[in-house]
Parts: sequence; C-alpha cells; structure tokens
Amino acid sequence: MIDCDLRRPNLHNIFKLDNTQGLSNVISKMVDFDDCVHRDVLTNLDVITAGTVPPNPSELMCSASFNALVDRLSQEYDYIIIDTPPLGVVADALLLKNLIAGFVVIIRERSTTHGDLRNLLESVKMADLKILGLIEVGSTLSQKKSKRSYYYYQYY
Repeated sequence: MIDCDLRRPNLHNIFKLDNTQGLSNVISKMVDFDDCVHRDVLTNLDVITAGTVPPNPSELMCSASFNALVDRLSQEYDYIIIDTPPLGVVADALLLKNLIAGFVVIIRERSTTHGDLRNLLESVKMADLKILGLIEVGSTLSQKKSKRSYYYYQYY
C-alpha cells in the first residue's frame, strides 16, 4: 500500500518528490526542463513529476512543446515511461498514440473487473494501439496460494 501524505499535497505519491514544478510546467514553458528532472531517484532512474494541474491537460499533450519534449527525451533516454490516467477514466492516454510503442496495463486485484478489461481492450482495438503487457498489483503471494477459483480472461 502506498502512503499518500495528504498534509503535503505537493509531494509525488510514490517517490516523495517535490511536485510543484514538473511536466505541465515544462510543456507550458514556465520552467526549464533541467529544473524539473529529479536525477537518479533510483539507480539509472530519472523522474519528472506531473507538476501543477493545468486547466487544459489534453491541449498540452497535443502541443508542439510536448512533442519537442518527447523528442528530447528520446535522444537522452533508452526508455521513457509515461504514467497516464486510466484509459477508462479520461482519453488523455489515447492522445499519445503516435508517440509511444504501446501500453502496459496495470490491473488491481479485487478492483479491476472483467468489464473494465473488456472496455479497455475495445478502446485499444478501436484506436489501433498495442498492449505491451499486464501487471497485477494489490495481491500478495499468500493470497494467490489460497485462491480456490480460477478466472477466465478472453484476449483479442
């Protein structure tokens, strides 16, 4: 479980990094890229937090500034991982279609339903996107060993 410190809303939830300046601020050209990159958060892992919540996130993701940033990141890094809102909640992730190799889908044990997966697969298929893999979270090894039922998933 991730402990979200609600008293410090300007901290990134996972890495506990300052989130007052980040991706949204770089794209809107309010700050310089180098001022927002948290270098070597873990060995060989640099992080850019989301930054302040913009009034127009979809417009920022479709901007020339965002495309230029992705080009710069592609020259500097071997892998770029973009954490987006869930596909079923907002369509922002679909806007990245031409910039990414595909999606890695996170499935939460006892939260993600078969209907959620079916809707996700339909959206991905309609947008002609690739799913690179699935990651299950929220389950411990002991929970997996004690399961007595099996689930059937249909892949397209």
